Amino acid sequence: MILKRIILPRAESDVRDIFHWISQRSAEGALRWWSAFEQAAHKTLENPEGYGFAPENGLFPYELRQFLFKTHRGR
Repeated sequence: MILKRIILPRAESDVRDIFHWISQRSAEGALRWWSAFEQAAHKTLENPEGYGFAPENGLFPYELRQFLFKTHRGR
């Protein structure tokens, strides 16, 4: 089975906005956050069934799953 990870435009925009917000306060913190996000996103390819269906799943001809991301400290 071929798996493909797609980050939808809204999520992509949110990720950019969060990264920008953090980078205004701490460039190092923003890079750590980005690294943690990338690692979490990569895990979705390793075990996609471990993530629930997205609310929009029924609108697509394929399975659309979601993962919610926050850092260890919940920020």
